Amino acid sequence: MKEAWANRFAVGDVVMLKSGGPPMTVKTVSQLDYLDDIEYACCWFNQSDQEFILQQGIFSGETLSGFIDE
Repeated sequence: MKEAWANRFAVGDVVMLKSGGPPMTVKTVSQLDYLDDIEYACCWFNQSDQEFILQQGIFSGETLSGFIDE
């Protein structure tokens, strides 16, 4: 296994974008051989008025950090 593929997060971990944003839960983890990176499919909720809307996206491992609830 390549060192860049050191799996930093597992399914169920709570992460966030390094640039900020809501906490997200890791849904799936995929190793990308052609990019020498790991992709994380994440989901989170956005609040609109009185309801929560489920959102999801796929992110490079280089863009994520672990979420610390302060």
